[in-house]
Amino acid sequence: MFKMVTESSFSCFFLILTTTFYQRYELFLFTYQIKEIIVSNTVVMLLPAAFSLLG
Repeated sequence: MFKMVTESSFSCFFLILTTTFYQRYELFLFTYQIKEIIVSNTVVMLLPAAFSLLG
């Protein structure tokens, strides 16, 4: 009986742990993609300006 309770609680804890980790990882990926988009847009906008300044 006790073994079953500990196993079920452990699996529940593991499930919570994995879901929170996955959500954090997803959030990290999401923010990283946003940062990447902003950086690439800035580079695309700044490149012509830099070339016109150099040229």
